[in-house]
Amino acid sequence: MREAEIDKLIRSKPNVLSWRDDLTKVKNGRDTGEPCITVFVARKVKASELRPDELIPPEIDGKKTDVVELAPEDFEIGETKVGKLPPSVQKRIAGGVKDFE
Repeated sequence: MREAEIDKLIRSKPNVLSWRDDLTKVKNGRDTGEPCITVFVARKVKASELRPDELIPPEIDGKKTDVVELAPEDFEIGETKVGKLPPSVQKRIAGGVKDFE
């Protein structure tokens, strides 16, 4: 599956802010070291509150997923044009950003 296809699939789900494919899965507060697709959401909800087509799949393209709730104030580029781009483009743009405050 190409990055654009993964991006379309993930962003079609409710509450999704962004996603990355270069992090490792965290389970019960511990980093498992297992590569995963991390999906950042504005609010995590119980699976029972979502329709089946709204759920983040447990695995995408052979990689496990990890859904992480992220408060809007902690998500600096989420609501900008950069945050709406696929992760490989975000990395190129955000990698050189420096805060001068």
